[in-house]
Amino acid sequence: MSPELSDEQRNKLSELLRKFSGLFTKTDKLTAAKTNVKHRIFTGDHAPINQRAYRVSPTERRIIHEEVQKMLDEGIVQPSESPWSSPIVLVRKKDGSWRFCVDYRKLNSVTKKDVYPLPRIDDTLDCLKGAMFFSSMDLRSGYWQIEIDEADREKTAFITPKAYTSLKSCRLVSVMHLRPSRE
Repeated sequence: MSPELSDEQRNKLSELLRKFSGLFTKTDKLTAAKTNVKHRIFTGDHAPINQRAYRVSPTERRIIHEEVQKMLDEGIVQPSESPWSSPIVLVRKKDGSWRFCVDYRKLNSVTKKDVYPLPRIDDTLDCLKGAMFFSSMDLRSGYWQIEIDEADREKTAFITPKAYTSLKSCRLVSVMHLRPSRE
C-alpha cells in the first residue's frame, strides 16, 4: 500500500481486500478464474484438424516435457485421444527463458471470429474522470485461468514430441483466438 494513504483509506483498502480474499491465491498453484464464463471454440461442422509435432532439439524436448508435466500437475491439461491436434512451439523470451505455446493457427482459421470491437481508448479514459485511486494487478499466466467449455476441449489437443502424447486443454493455452476484433 502506498504510504501516501491516510489511516482511514488504508483501513478501507484492507477491508476490501479481506472481503474479496477468495479471489487471490495463496499458493503457486494456478486455479481457474472464479467466473461462470467458459471459452467456446465454434468450428461449425469442420472436420478435425490433425497436425504432426514439430521437430525439436533434445533441449527443447526436455523443456516441453517439464512444461507439460507442470500443466498436468496443475490441471491445465489432461490426457486426450482427440482427433484434433496442434503442434507445440517454444518461443524464446527476452530474458532467455522459454514460453510454451501451441500453434493454433490452423484451428483459428476454421474458428468463427468474435466480432466484439475494442472500445475506443478516449471513451475508456473518460470513464476514469474524477477517480481518486488507481490500482494495477497482473494475472499470473492469465490465459491459463480461463476455462474452456467441456464440449470444445478436444479441439485444443496438442501433440508432444515424446511418444506423440496428445493432451487437451482445460484452460486456454497461448495462442488462441480470444482477442476482440479491431473494427
